Amino acid sequence: MDPQHHYWAELQRIQTNLESDNIKWDIDTISTFTFMSANLSHFLPMLKLNTQKKIFSRARTQQWLNAMDVTLFAGTYPWRIQGWNDFRKRLIVQPGIIASFHFGAYQLICYLMVKAKIPFALLVAATVKDDWTTRNAVLLEALEEARAEGRFVLLDANSPAALRQLYSLPKQGFQILIFADGLETVVGKDSPSLESISFLGQNIAVGRGVAQLAHTLQLPIYPMIAHRKNKSVQLETLPTMFSIANTDRRIFATAVLNKLFGWFATFVIRSPEQWTLWSHIHVLRGDEKLALGVWYTQESDSFKDSAKYGIFKMGDYCYVLRKKDMKCFSISKAEFETLAQQWYTDHTVIR
Repeated sequence: MDPQHHYWAELQRIQTNLESDNIKWDIDTISTFTFMSANLSHFLPMLKLNTQKKIFSRARTQQWLNAMDVTLFAGTYPWRIQGWNDFRKRLIVQPGIIASFHFGAYQLICYLMVKAKIPFALLVAATVKDDWTTRNAVLLEALEEARAEGRFVLLDANSPAALRQLYSLPKQGFQILIFADGLETVVGKDSPSLESISFLGQNIAVGRGVAQLAHTLQLPIYPMIAHRKNKSVQLETLPTMFSIANTDRRIFATAVLNKLFGWFATFVIRSPEQWTLWSHIHVLRGDEKLALGVWYTQESDSFKDSAKYGIFKMGDYCYVLRKKDMKCFSISKAEFETLAQQWYTDHTVIR
């Protein structure tokens, strides 16, 4: 069978399996959905629970697609890519910062840069570098030839040596790739490295790295999102953002981040299943953080309403989560199993 025909046939099978109503609700799946549902309820409150479950099912297909992407980088990528030639022409004019998001075919930019032999550095925070390297071993293998030829560098964003490299790499023709929605730098909403901005009608705290680096190094910013469509990936872009040397760095950062995330929000609303961070973005929220609470015995309404509450397991402990403010309380395994059976019917598998 032709490899591309096989790929699309396999995708159809995966979609039929993952996007059916018969989800295998094991503990990991339930826990992941609980946090995704809580975050969807916060940022897109108009969505009902059944709609959230449909988005969750489609997100599982997106996860499979992202995993498959990196296995295809060594050969011919089966999706039609639109917008790359125009974006590439902008990149070769002047090295700068590619500001992207963990959305759609977000790893595709690495493949395109390697194929076009455009030197680039990927900035990853120290707190996740080892984990990122492990999870993306296949991607790194695909990038190995570029690294060996001096066209790719993986940088630790918190390393002084890496920061020194950032000053010299653009002069050598390197682009700097940063994911603006990265969660690695979010250590607290009052951190001086974070900027509070509006996103989908809510306040979030995001890292200033993209904007501050552009201002410090006087580099242009090239915003880019790889939006999956029907058998194609559309590289969506904004006009290049330029930093003026005598502008205030904080004012520049505020303007850039509001522009980037305001633009990004339009894609999240249209294709929420393509954002890979739904189960984790509560760490960006400026109002409430995940925390243990004492509310459990004080609730006047039933905590058994799955639209308001969720359940998850962390290590050996089971919890019920109140979605509106991310407060959780420890429950017994028996209580967890009872709620799982009530909310996820006979598809639940508890292990």
